[in-house]
Amino acid sequence: MDSLVIDIFFFGLALIPLILNFSSLAVDVLIKSYCKTISKNKNYIVVVPIAIYLIYEMSLKTNLAAQIGLIRGLVLFFYIYSCGIAFLVNQACKISYKES
Repeated sequence: MDSLVIDIFFFGLALIPLILNFSSLAVDVLIKSYCKTISKNKNYIVVVPIAIYLIYEMSLKTNLAAQIGLIRGLVLFFYIYSCGIAFLVNQACKISYKES
């Protein structure tokens, strides 16, 4: 894979939890958005392998269509990743609120 794609990938993996930790508004928006999406289609988790395949396959090509596919793969992956982290942050806040 291209080193730029790997840099974007690791930057996103590190930055998304930090943003969600300090922004409750982002957590609420992601949870509402993901709940709307998942209520329409129960097989939404199938998108994760497709996004990873797009990232892997399209990062090796240099034409415009491949770059658009790469961007779509990264957006899909980071959207699902950020929704998962948002659910974890939300549940952690509920549990810590009940304990105190």
